[in-house]
Amino acid sequence: MKTSQIPLLAFFLLFIALDANFARCTSILDAIDTAYTKNSLLNAERAALDGVSENLKQAKSSYLPSITLDSSYGDVKSGDYQLQTGLPGDGDFDRNPLSHSLTITQDIFSGFKNYHEYQKAAAEILQAEASLAKIEQKILLNVVQAYINVLIDQEKLKFSQKNKKFLEKRYELSSQQFSLGEISKVDLKQSEAALSVAISNLAQSKLNLDKSKVDYENVVGEKALDLEPINHTPLLPASLDEAIEIAKKSYPLLVEAQQSEVISQHKLKKKYSNFMPSLSLSGSYTQSYDSTSSLDYYNQKEITAQLSWPLFQGGKNKSALRKSREELNEATLILINTEKETIAEVQHVWNNYFLQGTKIRAAESSLEAAQLSLDATVASYEVGESITIDVLEAQQGFLEAQIYLITSINNKYYLSYKLLSTMGLLSRANLINTIE
Repeated sequence: MKTSQIPLLAFFLLFIALDANFARCTSILDAIDTAYTKNSLLNAERAALDGVSENLKQAKSSYLPSITLDSSYGDVKSGDYQLQTGLPGDGDFDRNPLSHSLTITQDIFSGFKNYHEYQKAAAEILQAEASLAKIEQKILLNVVQAYINVLIDQEKLKFSQKNKKFLEKRYELSSQQFSLGEISKVDLKQSEAALSVAISNLAQSKLNLDKSKVDYENVVGEKALDLEPINHTPLLPASLDEAIEIAKKSYPLLVEAQQSEVISQHKLKKKYSNFMPSLSLSGSYTQSYDSTSSLDYYNQKEITAQLSWPLFQGGKNKSALRKSREELNEATLILINTEKETIAEVQHVWNNYFLQGTKIRAAESSLEAAQLSLDATVASYEVGESITIDVLEAQQGFLEAQIYLITSINNKYYLSYKLLSTMGLLSRANLINTIE
């Protein structure tokens, strides 16, 4: 290979490696998309929704006629027989009866029973969709939480590593100063103890990060590889009142309760049909061959209208009606309570989300102050105006300020997604369209 080709080849291989690393980066939307398609609980709930949808088709079938085709064939062998005159018969009465019949039945009026059954089935589908949305939002919020936990623990690990390096240098300096008699043994032990704590905290940070990555894999279905920092929030309503109005229409728990009341209403109305008449119409056509020993063939056409009106059922229908009334009352009370809880939850998360902005600003100020304090304390130590414990405490304050800031920032991102969840808008499709 020519020497001039080596740099070009090296550049090409480096480009491939960088491109591969870039391709492995995962955004919050990537994690949500993966969990949305791979989560087994979500897939099971989708299958359950398909099953509920069949109830509507079954209810719709009650408006359509039923058509039945019957056919029969037999082989009849006659034995000895005697005529009324007392003389033995000598004819052959063996036969093979064959018949075909077609029957069509149509319900004309069922006391509105079919109508309310259809409406109930339609409400059950909406309720099942809300149940799916509830599980979907719970899983996606868990994905966001797991994603953010990994980000926070990664940063904590970096802070712990830097803290350990800082304290290692302080301990080396303290050892030199102690050997020269510039500081006391107390100062040396303080540096040694601080370094021991830093080493222990670093080990704990690694364990915490490992656990967060395991939790992430369990929720998302893939390993946490090169997660991108979150630097955007989903679009949120302009006001609390708007958020509440959205939640009243979209929050899955509330939609479930609303549809539960609708289902109970149609169940109650369906019970009234037990006190009303029903009317059906049926028509049949029959062909019969060799059905009797004296008849070779016949056909028959028949149209029947049937009116039925239950007059007394021993109190059973009235009892069922009272039970349905109580079930409707219960569903209504649950709906009222669920709406109150939904509004309270939206208010709580909304307030916490905007309060988090104040906490971030405070955390930024605290970090800036901690950095200035550390720099000033180290400078003061170098001229003999501060002691070892002052430097160690300033470094600990700086570490805590770093952790508090990164935690506050990511908590605000989490609360933005939680706010979407309390409004019923935390879905894959909505996030793709609303991420700024």
